[in-house]
Amino acid sequence: MNIDDPIKAAEALIQSEDRQRSPVTEHIAEAIAALEIPGAALVSGYLDRRRAENRDLLISVLRDELRKLSERFDRLSDKHKRFLQRDYAELVADGLRKAENLRAKERVIRIAAILGRAAEDGPSAALDETEEMMRIAMALDDIDVTVLKEFVQTQADILKENNNRAVFNVVNPLWKKKRPCPKMHEGELTSVCGKLESFGLIIRMDKNNSVIGPDEMSPYALLGKGERFVRYIEYHA
Repeated sequence: MNIDDPIKAAEALIQSEDRQRSPVTEHIAEAIAALEIPGAALVSGYLDRRRAENRDLLISVLRDELRKLSERFDRLSDKHKRFLQRDYAELVADGLRKAENLRAKERVIRIAAILGRAAEDGPSAALDETEEMMRIAMALDDIDVTVLKEFVQTQADILKENNNRAVFNVVNPLWKKKRPCPKMHEGELTSVCGKLESFGLIIRMDKNNSVIGPDEMSPYALLGKGERFVRYIEYHA
């Protein structure tokens, strides 16, 4: 398999959509001009450049991720080959769409890593979940990801040992002993945890008052989806 095949197919899909959709960047520039914001004339060009740069970054990182897989393409199952030659281009196109208008390059790189994991997993990858992982990657900033990774470091064993379930009597004492990001102010951590919970990556647990004091933050528990998200974004071929 030529590693460019699914990428080129995805780019063709995007280019076709570009020809059909309304010029969004021009509408944004017009809106900013109407507000008499200085430099409004430069906005359209800037947005177009950012879209192109984000696409180029995602494609560059993804090509690196796919290189080793391409080298052993002949040894993959027929089902895996069909996945890469058919379904995968749609996933890449979706990733390119999602990456276009992101401000933070780190989020673009995480989307590329998720696509790399999906290519490696092949037909066993749930397409809807891969799309969901990319959607989450668009929304989480570096602080959110750092906190989630600490949840994985401190609580992944709980999931492994308890049939992928968070356990009240295990999470409470562990939270008391080793809370994720202990140097982070509780107010900030509560805000981040609320955001992670909204994506189904962690869940707020009832507080065991005999373990955690009344003035202390309620514990949160890692969910399987949170552990999988970190696995996706940390993928390297």
